[in-house]
Amino acid sequence: MPVTITWIGKRVLQFRQHRVSRQKCMVSLSEAREVGILFPVNGQLELHEVMEYSRMLSSGGISVDVLGFVNDRQVPGYCFDERNARFFCRRDLNFFSIPVHPFVRYFIRKEYDILFDLDHQSLFPLDYIIGLSHASLRVGPLDEARSHLYDMMIGNPEGSFRDFLKHASYYLTEIRSPGKTPPSEAGILQR
Repeated sequence: MPVTITWIGKRVLQFRQHRVSRQKCMVSLSEAREVGILFPVNGQLELHEVMEYSRMLSSGGISVDVLGFVNDRQVPGYCFDERNARFFCRRDLNFFSIPVHPFVRYFIRKEYDILFDLDHQSLFPLDYIIGLSHASLRVGPLDEARSHLYDMMIGNPEGSFRDFLKHASYYLTEIRSPGKTPPSEAGILQR
């Protein structure tokens, strides 16, 4: 993708981000009722890890929406086996790499209690979604260049989805109600 086109897409994101109205709040995993998971589809193993985590949250009574981005012209066949996830690919992007898939618009507008972004690659279509999301708490990987997108960033040197989700779950269960230990003292980097 040419640099100029990506630059224009990023400018559109910056403009639209200022117009997003959302209620920011620290939510513990035990208090969450609706969770969104956004991730790049890099292979079957990572897809399996995300879906396993989604099923674990669902078994705890949490409503979970999973949205995966395939950085290719079409969604691979193994994705169609997952009935509880939605996928979009480069064909679902406009000229400026902005996602135009109907479920993406729904995903952006939905007021999730927690939104996990598992993108360690800094893919613009996923940055666009997380940047405009109406979620109360946006959680993503530690990345200073993208710190403006998140309310909480979690360091994960190993880089696997499973390890990131394990770390995120740990910190999100440590969040206390007002008047108790603040999240910043629990080892969470927050903006």
